Amino acid sequence: MPLTRCVRETLAKRAPSDAAFRAVLVEEAARNILDGDVETALGQSRDVVNATMGFDALAAVAGS
Repeated sequence: MPLTRCVRETLAKRAPSDAAFRAVLVEEAARNILDGDVETALGQSRDVVNATMGFDALAAVAGS
């Protein structure tokens, strides 16, 4: 299910500066993986990365 603009805006505004918010988002993604909903979890993880550092910076940090 695609995110609405309002949710994307909230992620973009809050995730970079709120560590607790980011932790909850990652926990929710992990919970979805454990529940077998990998597709949703991947989307949630992608949204967190896009709202924070982006994939290019993540790849640089990860050494890829």
